Amino acid sequence: MKNLILILAIVLSFQPIMAQAEFAPLGAKWTYRSYYAYYSNGGESLTKQECIDTISRNGIILKVVAKEYTKQLWDYANDGSGTRLYHSKTVTNSVDSFYQQNDTVFVYNKIFSRYTPLYILNAQAGDTITVPILDTSTLQYVTQYDSTMTYIIDSVKMVNYNGSIQKTFYTSIDSTKILFPNGVSTPYYNSEKPLLNWTTSYKEYETIFPPNLLLSYFSPKGAFTEKFGGLGGGLLPKAEHIQSASIVDYAFHFNLLECYEDSSINYHQSAFPQLGMLNCDSLIATTPLSIKKHNLDIGLSIFPNPAKNTIQIKWEKEITQNISLSIYDVLGREVLQQNLNNASKQSQINISTLNTGMYWLKLSIENSGYAIEKFTKQ
Repeated sequence: MKNLILILAIVLSFQPIMAQAEFAPLGAKWTYRSYYAYYSNGGESLTKQECIDTISRNGIILKVVAKEYTKQLWDYANDGSGTRLYHSKTVTNSVDSFYQQNDTVFVYNKIFSRYTPLYILNAQAGDTITVPILDTSTLQYVTQYDSTMTYIIDSVKMVNYNGSIQKTFYTSIDSTKILFPNGVSTPYYNSEKPLLNWTTSYKEYETIFPPNLLLSYFSPKGAFTEKFGGLGGGLLPKAEHIQSASIVDYAFHFNLLECYEDSSINYHQSAFPQLGMLNCDSLIATTPLSIKKHNLDIGLSIFPNPAKNTIQIKWEKEITQNISLSIYDVLGREVLQQNLNNASKQSQINISTLNTGMYWLKLSIENSGYAIEKFTKQ
């Protein structure tokens, strides 16, 4: 990988917040759903995010957002019945930290170890926005990596979301950065710079590539709002690449906002209308693979709190599934991870290597969800 060169990164500056619409209030919950199906196989995922805490620091309110990503894949039985034969399911967890100042929402950028701009809420139609890269997963398709990603504001509209009127920013990628192969059939075209979007759809385009080659391609279109954040991909934009129309056809993996709720809004819209209105906490395929809500009530406790070198954790309810423990700092970085004995209902954790400060301890219970508690290291 080429060296990272920071062109635009804004360090956390402690100034009063002057926001018109609060992004990520405490208790806010998001659900993003993806679903795709080929002739012989398919898959789906749920991305559950929740603002689990807020921290006041010199006039800035940091929003701590926990994320659980559940993905399952299947093959179809070859008897023509349409029966799904499951072959994998994965669950991953992470934590992100945001704050809002004036007309900009910042996110803690784990690549650069500082806060950088995410949502520019005073952008106008026609603006080209360049921000530090957040995702390096598709750099194999990039020829001139300079640590930034770019998107374009196509239009700005006021949209009604179940009674909540929100300014909505419709986005696209910079098509001038696409590098088309000369007559080579490939699933993805290269780009000069990393591309990102909160992708909600793809639009097909045609272009003439010298000397006289007609190429069709799909380019991602996306959107975000001042309250919900991304309408596709998740709260953080997804690193995208241009897809060849001749290769991918119908095989798009959208990850669309299906549910959002806080103390003032309860938004629920089918991400895939052909599948009907779905439960925000369940996968589409079969009840046994449904996932549970955040913050399971297992009677989790931590003591002493504050603590210096060790903490004792206990849980009251019997758990038969595998348990993993993760500890995150206020910036959302995982600083400790280990597996626990589910039979004992308690465990002692060595925290002597952690710096002083506030942390979140998460117990993830396989195929069920997780429980979170906060503690302070002295």
